[in-house]
Amino acid sequence: MSNIRMPGGMGAWLQPRAAIQQMNDDIQREAVRRLVVNTCYEIIRDCDEPEVRVEAAQLLAQVSAGGRLL
Repeated sequence: MSNIRMPGGMGAWLQPRAAIQQMNDDIQREAVRRLVVNTCYEIIRDCDEPEVRVEAAQLLAQVSAGGRLL
């Protein structure tokens, strides 16, 4: 299994849409997109802390801005 590397380093996680769009490998881009989306859904569904659920929902909205996922 290969490592997934985000262009722009660790700070790229603060702007996932831009970071994922910079990826050249479609397979890697799809893997990261699925990871972000699935993690956000799990947090929204399972987390007891409302603030964390709101942040996950905001991140999910950022990733899927424009009515389509990345």
